[in-house]
Amino acid sequence: MSIEIDLTGSRALVTGAGAGIGREVARWLARAGATVAVLDVRADKAAETCGLIAEEHAESSGEPRAVAVVGDARDDADLERMVAEAVEQLGGLDVAVNNIGMLGPKGSAPLLDLDGDAWRDVLDQNLVLTALSMRAEARVMVEQEEAGGVIVNVTSGETTRPAPYNGVYAAAKAALNHLVTTMAVELGPEEIRVNAIAPGTTLTETVAAAFTEERMAALVAATPLRRMVEHDELARLVERFDREGKIVAAVCHGPAGLVSAKKADGTPFVADRRVAGFTDSEERAVGLDQAVPFLLETRLKELGGKHEGGPDFAPFALRDGNLVTGQNPASATRTAELVMEALKDKVA
Repeated sequence: MSIEIDLTGSRALVTGAGAGIGREVARWLARAGATVAVLDVRADKAAETCGLIAEEHAESSGEPRAVAVVGDARDDADLERMVAEAVEQLGGLDVAVNNIGMLGPKGSAPLLDLDGDAWRDVLDQNLVLTALSMRAEARVMVEQEEAGGVIVNVTSGETTRPAPYNGVYAAAKAALNHLVTTMAVELGPEEIRVNAIAPGTTLTETVAAAFTEERMAALVAATPLRRMVEHDELARLVERFDREGKIVAAVCHGPAGLVSAKKADGTPFVADRRVAGFTDSEERAVGLDQAVPFLLETRLKELGGKHEGGPDFAPFALRDGNLVTGQNPASATRTAELVMEALKDKVA
């Protein structure tokens, strides 16, 4: 089963596209055929994203697939200029992805420790800037010759539950969720769709290593069962699935959940199996090689796994019987396709 998205001829802009989620969104839009304006406050990071897109499409002819637009979105006039410059270079605007957000200069902190300046700073960055970005983008979409378009805003899974030590950020993103629904109703008659996506915080080994004990305790307190899943629980689940011939799939740091699992004969679950996961070089590239409890690629190999990987941060996934694994977030689509392939084999 293949999911094909064709954005050939579409013109898109992505804010905060110099790294992280924004960079990957820009790359995937380009892979789907869109020409992308990469907006970021850091000129070097915007150029890096454009360079990555150019490398992936070196064989294609015609105009560049990505252009960099640099500026500070916290300056209202500069934000308007950035959108206008992007539209000028693209020749119009069909898709806008707003990915600006921050925890604030104090990071995660108790609400009692935050003064008015801290509140305003986080609200401005996460709510007001996105609102003004939507306004500038929607005005272009309404006024251009072929009216209409799509605006997607990145919010947060923190908006759906209590967020101790992250309250201001979560409140700002929750307000943005509400704003998105209002904008969708107001702009619908103009053929403009407005949506939000809310990535959740997944407690991988990397995330767990980055959180303080206090933060971890707060997350547990916000969980209805007042506990988190232990690694051995996941391992037991993997072992049972393996014995019953069920499909086991994981992507990015998810294969860390396989390292404690055993086969029926007591040997490591991954031994002699082809497996992918976040590579050691990717871990070093994001600066977490000293923070995580172990390097996943190395550990999988130590357990006898036949680790395979592709270029850093590029899509790569593989299937070994009922085991499907992917290398990084960009590999999610291919991982899902291989899971569907495995399911089809079972019902065939």
